[in-house]
Amino acid sequence: LIAFVIAFCVSVTSTFATLGSMPDLALDRLRNLLFSWLVLLVNVAVVSRKESNLRSKFKAQTVEKQFREAFDTILRQMLPEEVIGRLIQGVQRLGCVEAFADLYPQVSVLFIRINDSEAGLSAQNLVTELNAVYTCLDLLTVDHPNCYKVETVG
Repeated sequence: LIAFVIAFCVSVTSTFATLGSMPDLALDRLRNLLFSWLVLLVNVAVVSRKESNLRSKFKAQTVEKQFREAFDTILRQMLPEEVIGRLIQGVQRLGCVEAFADLYPQVSVLFIRINDSEAGLSAQNLVTELNAVYTCLDLLTVDHPNCYKVETVG
């Protein structure tokens, strides 16, 4: 920006220097010079804005990649590869996670998708049933310090 201002000042100064000897030519030259500098200034502003947008997009993509890598690492620490494969296949095929239950030597996996209309229950009865299931699971896991439940809603 400083170089831009210096170049502009030098151009205007040299134009004014010729003002005394050829006033008509100097005014045309000044008009052309100002127009050229205005176009250049607008282009610099546009390029600067585009660069800023590209930098923001790059940062967002980098953060998203880091989040996905962290998520994948956590998921792979919690679930067997077969379960992860089934989750991904269900999402690719149906657009959501398919309900399934699997038993592995060190882990039990249960994925369900429930809403009151699919369950054939009123909202209150569905909440009561789910509460009973969660209470039972809580009682099963309370005596096992290395056992944890992962719950998601949404």
